Amino acid sequence: MSRTYENTLGIKRTFTDAAIIGNPVLIQAVGVFPIIAMAVSLKSAIALCAITSAVLLVCEVATSLLLRRFPHWLRIGLYMLLGILVVLPASLFFEKFAPNETAKLGIVLPLLAFNSMVALRCEKFARRNAVGTTVLNALSTIFAYSLIVVFVGAVRELLGSGTLYDIPLSPLPKAAGLLMPFGGLLILGLASALLKWFAARNYPSYAEKEDLNISLEEGEK
Repeated sequence: MSRTYENTLGIKRTFTDAAIIGNPVLIQAVGVFPIIAMAVSLKSAIALCAITSAVLLVCEVATSLLLRRFPHWLRIGLYMLLGILVVLPASLFFEKFAPNETAKLGIVLPLLAFNSMVALRCEKFARRNAVGTTVLNALSTIFAYSLIVVFVGAVRELLGSGTLYDIPLSPLPKAAGLLMPFGGLLILGLASALLKWFAARNYPSYAEKEDLNISLEEGEK
């Protein structure tokens, strides 16, 4: 078997584990709160994706390179510190160029500095793997997360406000309830059921192994 083919299989496996079988939101149910609270429009969803993606990538790379050497209790605090260092300038950037959307994010924006999804990926993957594989995992997770967030934000804006990216589109009656937190949970629940059905049909062994397995193994703390 050629090295190129092995690398291709490794990339496919990493992407599958991060984006489908171990999907952070729809399978493992982490990082849900920011989505239901913030992803009420396409613009706010894009802002959420950008900030969360930056925090995840920085924390995973830092964990793979350096933080893996620290004890568990200290790593958790360092994730939060790194998150603050990313979220603060990102907040100032969005406040300058998109003040209305930044205001809509409200008190939830600072909470992105410590996202449960970030801690989970760092602890379960980044600290066990080389930086190259970690970057691939982070990008796969970012892709899966962003796809979900943009989908939820677009659906809620279209059906709840009748617009898409602030452009009036839908002639249907507005379902304003979708803009409330339970509307986000409803859409996420339906998407989760569809993904789990897909995973069970196409990856039965992985689905059984990974489903909601988000706890640390005994002795790893």
